[in-house]
Amino acid sequence: MKKSDSGSLFSRYFFISFLTVFVSCVILIVLFVSFFANYWANQTITILERNLGTLSVKSEQMNLRSDSSHNTEKQKADFKDYMNVISDATSAEFFFCDNDGNIILQSDRHKFSRSHIDIDKRTYQKISEDTYYAVSMPGKSKLGEDKNLIRSIVVIKQRSENDGYIVGVRSIYRGLSDTIVSFLKILLLAETITFLLSIIIVYSMTYNLTMPILQMTKLTQQYARGDFSQRLEVKGSNEISILSENFNEMASSLSNMESSMSSFVANISHELKTPMTSISGYIDGILDGTIPEKDRNKYLNKVSREVKRLAKLSVAMLQLSKIQSGEGEPIFTRMDLSKTTVQILFSFEDLINQKNIDVIGLDKLNPEFVEADERFIYQVIYNLVDNAVKFTNVGGYIETKIYSQNDNVYFILKNSGDGIDGYELTRIFERFYKVDKSRSKDIRSSGLGLNLVKTIIEMHNGKIHAASKLGEYTQFKFFLPKKQDGGKK
Repeated sequence: MKKSDSGSLFSRYFFISFLTVFVSCVILIVLFVSFFANYWANQTITILERNLGTLSVKSEQMNLRSDSSHNTEKQKADFKDYMNVISDATSAEFFFCDNDGNIILQSDRHKFSRSHIDIDKRTYQKISEDTYYAVSMPGKSKLGEDKNLIRSIVVIKQRSENDGYIVGVRSIYRGLSDTIVSFLKILLLAETITFLLSIIIVYSMTYNLTMPILQMTKLTQQYARGDFSQRLEVKGSNEISILSENFNEMASSLSNMESSMSSFVANISHELKTPMTSISGYIDGILDGTIPEKDRNKYLNKVSREVKRLAKLSVAMLQLSKIQSGEGEPIFTRMDLSKTTVQILFSFEDLINQKNIDVIGLDKLNPEFVEADERFIYQVIYNLVDNAVKFTNVGGYIETKIYSQNDNVYFILKNSGDGIDGYELTRIFERFYKVDKSRSKDIRSSGLGLNLVKTIIEMHNGKIHAASKLGEYTQFKFFLPKKQDGGKK
């Protein structure tokens, strides 16, 4: 991966997040202006209608008529003053008209209206036909047709058909721009602060989201080169943190696997090289006459033992390979763990007698049945007994105990001897690991026996662990379920 590519993930996510915040702010402003303009228009119409209603009530109180002959000059002047007060307060224009649209009284804002179609430009004494048409719908608001100035025309009918009309005209959006500008200044200031804070938060979140991924990319390249020394720093408890923890666990597993593979190659090379060298040396010595004829049988026996050791190593490796590849699937049957143990211990009778080992617990064994593959479990117990016999001191003891508890059957094999120290005890189930290699009493051991034992036990849904005390004893304990899920009886 190119260096520029590794940084593009952060750039892309930050740009997308930045663009999202920016577009959101623009949409918010557009929506604000749109909704506020609509609200302003509705409020303008409502206020105009209320004021027209107020003027209508006032005209009733003053007993004003559309027929000028019934109105005194004082009535006209007072009503006009009242219209001017409301006109100045609302920036609207008001006309008191008769039923034919002739203007009787109007507010002093008439010069503003005369520049528009609300008043007939031919006479300036009559409201326009468009406004007069609204008389047929008294009490309703009507938008003017002049697109350069949107107006609201409200017509309110008075006490009777002959009492005339009061018409109000006002630009819906008059003063809106100044109000919106004032609000936008406050909104833009708030949005600028919010935008900057959002960018900081987005930058931080994008960094925290993408940096672990970029670090993983770099570390995977490092791991591909075989260097597993570095790990990701885990912060928090979110999904990225969990991913980082899993990544570190994967790295540790790969490191252990790499170490195991290296150790495996080194150990298998050593395990094969030593007997092959011995076999080759003995046979060459017999063929070239270096070994006297009288000693040939002795060395041929050694060759035979080494060949058997190689055969045993090959079988163990083959078993492990089949089990781990899934080819060696167990065939579960009902078997007596105690009976198998007794049979195996009797097969070691000669070696036990030679070392004068006391076998404890055989007389207390009762039948304990489990569902297991008898071939594999026989191999497990055989390997454990073989180790116990080899490492038990002369005149020592081997103690066995088998019992059931809940849904499991437990097997314990304990022998006296030198014991195993704590560090080696944690590694005895590793492949090719030999306890105290420099002083091992079992020079023919392949180091696969206990690894095979652990693999088989876990394949049977059981667990095994070892305990030891230096200079006193070593003990192996495992359990197997009495019944396996999906087991074949």
